[in-house]
Amino acid sequence: HSQQAASSQQADPTKTTATMDANLLLEKLHPIFDSYQRASSPDRRRSVTMEDHVVEVYQAVEELAATSGATEEGEESTFLCLSDVLVHFFDCAIALDYNNDTKEAIDAIFELVAYVASEHAKLVQEMLEKAVECSAVLLERVRSSACRYIGVQASCLVRKNSKIGHQDRASLLDQASQALVPRFTDKAQAVRLACIHAAKLFFETSPLEASRNSDYQLQDHDEDDPDLREALQWALQHDPSVTNRVAAIEALPATVQTSDLIISRIRDIKQKVRIAAVEKLARLKVSQLDSEQAAAIVETACSERCSDTKE
Repeated sequence: HSQQAASSQQADPTKTTATMDANLLLEKLHPIFDSYQRASSPDRRRSVTMEDHVVEVYQAVEELAATSGATEEGEESTFLCLSDVLVHFFDCAIALDYNNDTKEAIDAIFELVAYVASEHAKLVQEMLEKAVECSAVLLERVRSSACRYIGVQASCLVRKNSKIGHQDRASLLDQASQALVPRFTDKAQAVRLACIHAAKLFFETSPLEASRNSDYQLQDHDEDDPDLREALQWALQHDPSVTNRVAAIEALPATVQTSDLIISRIRDIKQKVRIAAVEKLARLKVSQLDSEQAAAIVETACSERCSDTKE
């Protein structure tokens, strides 16, 4: 679906300075994006072939730059061409309805765009600006997809092998998180849910780690984002949607600092939230809890009110 949408459009060559043709680059990158998108196994696609596809993209850029005679003066043109093409793929993906038929294709395009952009701070900046703009539009499905992209881009940035310097990386992550915070109170439940899922990615080492182990939580407090953590804590307590409160429990890092709040959710009015809280706390080591917290878990979870949390 994304490939068909992309084929009907052309990258805007007016933004470039002429040494490299954005439409020629688009033609070269289409097969690479299509190959990644159509990979038979999503797990294999995300854990095995991602880096290969990123390498292919940059090889195509270098080849086209060489054949077009790009010089040092034309490096900016090369960057602008790649930026235009990435925005083009992003636009094509975000324009589609996100449903069971299209979500794998959309996710694949977002992932590859984010990974390619993560090689350069300026590219990430361009893509985040585009996603932030889309996160505030009137159309609900576009706001939701924009939140998804922001989460994926952030997840790429927190990779330990990111090529972006620490200062730029911190600035970009802050820009991404600040774009998500307002969406926690979005009027649409689906947008708030997409925002919660995106926030979770800020606390995980990488998309690959997340795909291999859904329970993995970041332990390095240098990666903590207080604003997002507070927004997740708010959602966990106040979001009117049961689905969203469960998602917020799963997204919030399980630490000594957040355990009291998670324990309090064992008393939530909805059974699914209570069970999610118990399951989250089960991932903590007993040594991470003090005696009062351990006693509170036993007292609340073993209540006769809810046999499921007792089990």
